[in-house]
Amino acid sequence: MKKVELIIKYILILLWSGSCTSEETAVDLSETVQYKTENVILVVIDGIYRVYPLQGSRKISFFLYNDLLLRRITDRWRSAIWDSKDRSYNNYRYKSTELLVQNHVGYGFHLLVARRIIIQKAVGAGIFYSLTDGDELTSGAPEIGDNNSNGYGPVGFSWQVKLGFGFLLL
Repeated sequence: MKKVELIIKYILILLWSGSCTSEETAVDLSETVQYKTENVILVVIDGIYRVYPLQGSRKISFFLYNDLLLRRITDRWRSAIWDSKDRSYNNYRYKSTELLVQNHVGYGFHLLVARRIIIQKAVGAGIFYSLTDGDELTSGAPEIGDNNSNGYGPVGFSWQVKLGFGFLLL
């Protein structure tokens, strides 16, 4: 008989003002931009489905897994953009949202190192899809559009290497 395991994790993280300040200066001073994060909301739902096809020894258990991750990041931030006509900074507020979906399949093992302590190692590969949305909260603000500035495209290939430590309750 195969052992099957379903794990669902829900994580909500709120980061408030002052979490990040940065300044970028272009070659021309008219493009100088200063920005500061006001707050970030990170919501993660991670569902892992594991199948243990072999009933091996009690010390080591091999498994196949499917990991589906849904992550939503909402970032509200302020920007001060240099206006060369007025020779001053204009302050604007923005909101950026990213929805990221990742699906990985792979294999791994649990190693029982003590009576209730396990070490887990897993390797997997899969795909991701990223959808971004940018909104201007200040009227008259330069449009930021829906461009993905995260360093990865909207669709792609990804891989996972997991190392975990755990404590068995039962």
